[in-house]
Amino acid sequence: MIYSITTTLPPQHGGRTKSLLKRNKLITEHLNTEATIITTNYNADYPNIIKGFRDKKLINSSIYHENMYDWLSNHMLFHVPTRKFSNQPHFTKTRLKIRGLRRVQTKANHFKYYDAQNRLIRHRVYYKNSRVLRVENRFDSKSGALVERQLFNRYGRLHKRVAFDIETELTLHESFFDTANHLYCEKFYDCDENNTLQLIKVHRPNRYPKYFKTEKQLMEYYYECRFKENDVVFNDARLLDKPLMHKSNTTHNIIVLHSTHLKDNGKLKGSYKYALKHPEQLSVIMVFTEKQKEDLVQRYQIEEDKIKVIPHYIDDHSEYYRPFEQKSHFIYIGRFSHEKQLDHLLSAYQQFLSKGYQTPLVLFGGSDKQQVKQVQAWIDKFDINDYVTIESFTNQPLIEFSKAIASLSTSQFEGFGLSIMESLAVGTPVISYDYNYGPGEMIVDGVNGYLVEKNNTGQFADKMAQLVDEHLAQVELKPQFHTQSAIASYRALLQSLK
Repeated sequence: MIYSITTTLPPQHGGRTKSLLKRNKLITEHLNTEATIITTNYNADYPNIIKGFRDKKLINSSIYHENMYDWLSNHMLFHVPTRKFSNQPHFTKTRLKIRGLRRVQTKANHFKYYDAQNRLIRHRVYYKNSRVLRVENRFDSKSGALVERQLFNRYGRLHKRVAFDIETELTLHESFFDTANHLYCEKFYDCDENNTLQLIKVHRPNRYPKYFKTEKQLMEYYYECRFKENDVVFNDARLLDKPLMHKSNTTHNIIVLHSTHLKDNGKLKGSYKYALKHPEQLSVIMVFTEKQKEDLVQRYQIEEDKIKVIPHYIDDHSEYYRPFEQKSHFIYIGRFSHEKQLDHLLSAYQQFLSKGYQTPLVLFGGSDKQQVKQVQAWIDKFDINDYVTIESFTNQPLIEFSKAIASLSTSQFEGFGLSIMESLAVGTPVISYDYNYGPGEMIVDGVNGYLVEKNNTGQFADKMAQLVDEHLAQVELKPQFHTQSAIASYRALLQSLK
């Protein structure tokens, strides 16, 4: 069986999750096999998230999902409660009124409850347009401190209860329930500075409980129970390396490096240490670029044959090509996180404008409020508000890239640079810092874009001006980044493990 393990599958996601979903879809559609994606974070709403992925055709009927907490609950966490004499879902509704308390609606679906002394006692949040309770917070009547939070699933069933310390409001205890209201897991915390997890207790029907000191110990136990000998396991999250590699049963472990393994100072990132210092416990280390493979071989003396390069891939999308005259602006699509160095991009753009140009800039990816606030502060600093637009994430990056004169990348580092590939696939050139890893393998300088010395915003601005004045006529993606190449690579990889 083929598995992919990751910590989380968020509905709004970046490159790592996108890559994982594409890989599983390609393997199941072209290699005649099934695959299961396993997550380890707690999220009682996964059935709805997975349904959204299926509706958007991000995953197909041959791809399954399992969550560690659903497995711990004997697959009852996501169980749909039904009516006694029918197979229809049963929704547990909660009345708005609480006897002895005064109710105040603060916003849609939000209600606060006060006692006769006007002290806040409860805060309820209902699911939209329903009387199905979503969250209930309970407060101490004397201190006003939050003492308990109850979380309910979409059917109104309690799935998690959190108890807080009355003095510090730090988490003391978490209780996890299935849809039949059975307690299957508990977590106990210290009220120290880090609110440290002290103990995990897993309840097992008709057996003694199991105890774990850390989340990683729990994950290791889960993997030992879940996987069989010779299963193929792709691991997309460095947090899961040790639990996967340390378990007792033997599986074909493939770690996928989605980002650079190096810090700014050239030293190995802590999250990569276990895997790269124990390569004998791995079947394959999968990277997206030849340059990263070369670096791993040289620095850590890992056997070349153990490292496989399978780049990101994309179908030919010439149908999106537009003539230069129909393109109107520069574009950036990606997260607004620190390593993207959007202050560099905006500085270069300000220098570009100072040369007398007026080409607008559109930034896609503004979903985090704090990050948007920081980017807006940089826009204000450079006095370029009239030319820059911030948009949230787009579900149609290819269409957006096709409208642009060029896409821009000033990242500090990347595992590959997925947005570069998507831009080139629709005939839109890329101006990018020459960082590790990716741009140098996809961009042919002066042909389908420009490579700029890292952190040289002046040179970046010059290339923006050059591209506006002398547009590139033959912008294409190299053949090794096309889907057919990836199919052949994954087929060879899986056959080598048999």
